[in-house]
Amino acid sequence: MSHIKIVIRFIKYFFRARTKYDIHSPIVYDFIMNVLEDRRTFYIFGRAEGKRLSLKQNHTKISVTDLGAGSLVNNNKTKSISTIAKSALSPGYQCKMLFRIINHFKPKTMIEIGASLGIASIYQKSGSLNAKMIALEGCPNISEVARNVYQNSNLDIKVKTGNFDTTFKEALLELKSIDYVFFDGNHQYQPTLDYFNTALEHAHSNSVFVFDDIHWSSDMERAWEEIRMHPKVTVALDLFHFGLILFHDEIEHPIRKSVIPWRYKPWRNGFWG
Repeated sequence: MSHIKIVIRFIKYFFRARTKYDIHSPIVYDFIMNVLEDRRTFYIFGRAEGKRLSLKQNHTKISVTDLGAGSLVNNNKTKSISTIAKSALSPGYQCKMLFRIINHFKPKTMIEIGASLGIASIYQKSGSLNAKMIALEGCPNISEVARNVYQNSNLDIKVKTGNFDTTFKEALLELKSIDYVFFDGNHQYQPTLDYFNTALEHAHSNSVFVFDDIHWSSDMERAWEEIRMHPKVTVALDLFHFGLILFHDEIEHPIRKSVIPWRYKPWRNGFWG
């Protein structure tokens, strides 16, 4: 997506978004205060960014295959690990947000669709160390790099490699009930909806779904709109980079809001990064 398009979408988002001063739901207010407004630095941030730097300095070339859409890694090309790390990894400020989300909800079963080289996985797993986590990656060689990253980080993350249509269903069947899913594997309208509906069969009232890049394209915006309006969804929060879905039983009327921290500064939060 071009910088011009993302700026236009952010401006539209900014002027319709709510802050903590406009929120009356205790659940959403608590989320804003303890996740979006959290400025603490956790120990894992430095360690994970150290791993990112090592990957950016690794010039080993591997053959890559991209099975999804939205990746900056071309199909069946030989790329250096450093090139992939610079172009395809989620930026640090987004990874820190994922950590805070998981640290807040403390899921016990987790799936990440689209692990890439594994940096975002480190953040997520570190947010709930006792959780059972499965990371899905389509490319065998990238998957192997991620597996080594997890091992060197002393993190117990199971990797499944292959087409997400297959591995996601396998992971859900293995975990049975799912507490958390990060959808970052195929930035297209129909696959996004398909993965959501598949995960929904294993969700419960405390499940948390996070969708990456919901404003990445018009198709992703359309998919997000349908997901947030699903009758089983009780809370849908548009965080611009992420879309957060909750299923709390005690909420009688769905809460569907664009939420932004008070005095949000995109340059401070890495929006341009």
